Amino acid sequence: MVEMVIFDCDGVIVDSEIVVNRSNAAVKTELGYPITMEEHIRVFCGQGPDSPVTKEAWAKLPPEYPQISYERSLVYLEQELEAIRNIKQVLEGLEVPFCMASNSAMKKIDFMLNKTEIMPLFEGRIFSSEMVARGKPEPDVYLHAAETMGVDPARCLVVEDSIPGVTAGVAAGMTVLGFTGGSHHDHMDVKDLLLELGARELFDDMTKLPQLIAHYRQKQA
Repeated sequence: MVEMVIFDCDGVIVDSEIVVNRSNAAVKTELGYPITMEEHIRVFCGQGPDSPVTKEAWAKLPPEYPQISYERSLVYLEQELEAIRNIKQVLEGLEVPFCMASNSAMKKIDFMLNKTEIMPLFEGRIFSSEMVARGKPEPDVYLHAAETMGVDPARCLVVEDSIPGVTAGVAAGMTVLGFTGGSHHDHMDVKDLLLELGARELFDDMTKLPQLIAHYRQKQA
């Protein structure tokens, strides 16, 4: 049965994807790679510089782009970042252990969780792709989280919002649920693809999560 829930961060715990994509689109445009926020979400959302989907685009950006985009995104996040609706209440009421596994850098994760006052709920149970050889869509960060927490990957339930994230969770041998309640999902249509990639089902309201967890714990018992 499910013994632990592993949450992604961006777009699952904090509604950051819409903010960061708006910021990154602005920076790319200023640096000679014109792109709208909507286009940026469709192309870059959840994809790192090594992704085959975006590798060619990253090659066209100047070497100073990562630092400029990171610094600008912090400004946007400071002004606009909010937690996913109802996530704090849901986390406080969960009866199963949980942790976080994210592609984001620890510095950014710390900033976002402190900004939204969610850090106390994850303290000491945060895993970043910086800790492993390969980020999502590879399963490394999920496997590292499960190993560190002492839980069999097959007994982990993952909550993800992106194509790379769902791919990583499935590759780790975990049960994956697709969360589509982040604001960025208003500008993209990947629901069918998330299911095709192996998400067991989708939900867009975080208050439904406890019932879903109970269902999969009972189903696998």
